[in-house]
Amino acid sequence: MEPFIRRGGVEEETVHAFFRRRFGEEAARILADAMVAGSSGGWPQQLEVDSFQPLLRQWEQQHGSVLAGLLRQPAVRGAPFSGPGTLADGMDSLPHALAADLGDRFHGGSPVEALEPADEGWKVHYRGAYASNTIEVDGIILALPAPACAALLAPVSDRSRAILESIPYASLSLVQIGYDARKWRASARGFGFLAPRSEKLGVLGAIWSSSLFPFRAPPQHGLATVFLAGKGGPYGDPYSDKILVERSLDAMRKVHGPGLEVELALVGRAPAAIPQATRGHRRRIDRLQHDLCSLPALALSGSYLDGISLESCVRSGQDAVVGLLDRWKSSPEAN
Repeated sequence: MEPFIRRGGVEEETVHAFFRRRFGEEAARILADAMVAGSSGGWPQQLEVDSFQPLLRQWEQQHGSVLAGLLRQPAVRGAPFSGPGTLADGMDSLPHALAADLGDRFHGGSPVEALEPADEGWKVHYRGAYASNTIEVDGIILALPAPACAALLAPVSDRSRAILESIPYASLSLVQIGYDARKWRASARGFGFLAPRSEKLGVLGAIWSSSLFPFRAPPQHGLATVFLAGKGGPYGDPYSDKILVERSLDAMRKVHGPGLEVELALVGRAPAAIPQATRGHRRRIDRLQHDLCSLPALALSGSYLDGISLESCVRSGQDAVVGLLDRWKSSPEAN
C-alpha cells in the first residue's frame, strides 16, 4: 500500500513517525527500530529522518513513494567491487595511509590545545617540547568529534560551543566470535541480521564478517561480529566483557540454532562513537555553520554534520575544503 500513500509529513519528522506514516505502525516498530539501532545505536523516535537518511524523504517527494524511489536507484558505476566492501587491513588503515602520504607535514604527536584568531587567520597552540609552541595559519579544518570541536571553539564562540555540546553520541560495544565452521550446522551466508528491540535479544545485530570478507578468517573457520549498545544506549551498559560475550552467544544461538563452538571471543568498546541526529539536528547545524562565518577561515568536517557513513564523512571533508577556498577567493585580499 505504500505507493498509494500521499506525500506528507511535518518539519523535523522522526524516523519512527515517517515509517508509521508511510508503512504502518508495525513497520515503524520493527523495521525502523532495527534499521536505526543496528546502524547508529539510536532510537527511531528521537532521530530526525531528514538528517538520519535524507534519501527516504527525497524518494517520497520525487517519486511519491519510498519503494518507487528505491527501485529507480541507478546502478553504481566505477566502483572497484560490487556489494559491501572494506579495506584489507581495516578501516583505520585509511587515515594511516593519508598520514603516510603527508610525510613530515603530518604531526600526529602534537595535539592542539587552543585556537586564537589572529588578523585574517589563526594562531594554533599545540603541545610540544616547548611551552610556546605556536604556528600561524590562514585557515583551519576541524575534523574532530563534536565535543572536541566544542572545547577548542569555546573561547572564541560560545554559541558554536553550545550547539556542538548539544549533539548526543551513542556508545557501542562489539564482540568478535571465531568458530569452527565445520562443526556448526548454521549456514553463515549473507550479511547477517539486525535485531529490533521487540525481539529482546539484547544485541543490536550481527554480521557474518568472514562471509562478506573471506580473508577475515582461516579456511574452514568463521568470524561473526556482534554489536551491542554501550553505556547510555538502548540496552544500558553491559558491566563486563563476560556479560557481553554471553549476550552475544545467546543471541547467535537463538537466531541460528545451537552448536556454536567458540574458539575466539574478543571484546571491543567504542565510547561516544556515533553522533545522534535528533529532532532539530539540521536546523542546529545550519545555525552552527552560520555562526562560523563570523570567525576567520574555519570549517568543520565529521560524521555529526550530514551523516555517519564513510561517503558522508568524505563528502563533509570535501565540502570543508571547497568552503574555505571559496571564502578566500571572495575575500577583498583576493581581489
